[in-house]
Amino acid sequence: MSKFKRRLRRGAKRASDAVVGATAIGVLKALRALDPNGTANAAGWLTRSIGPLLPEHRIGRANLKAAFPEKSPEEIETILRGVWDNLGRVGAEFAQLDRLWDFDPAQPERKGRIELSSDNIKRFEQLLYDGKPALIFAAHLANW
Repeated sequence: MSKFKRRLRRGAKRASDAVVGATAIGVLKALRALDPNGTANAAGWLTRSIGPLLPEHRIGRANLKAAFPEKSPEEIETILRGVWDNLGRVGAEFAQLDRLWDFDPAQPERKGRIELSSDNIKRFEQLLYDGKPALIFAAHLANW
């Protein structure tokens, strides 16, 4: 009987994983059809609303209290709301990654999502047109 239960559990796990995977793909495809800004705002609101109901919120609160004992409970909750908001926005924007680069070198003064200083633009143009290979190391450290 235990062999049968193991097979049944394994089959149920595979089926649930397939449903979760298909749902995730469907959500990502649906998000691609929507406006990136509106979607990010809605996802931020949704995760700010649902996040505090999850056990991870209590874990985050305990970790923040341990890391920042001088912070008030209100400050801790503000940080946690920001975390949930950011998580929702990142999740929504993930579906739009290939569309988020909106920098136009012909109009560098136009403000978009990507901000580059004129010095950095000149550096990249020099690397582009000098005819030599180049390595560029970059880091995005401001997300969480």
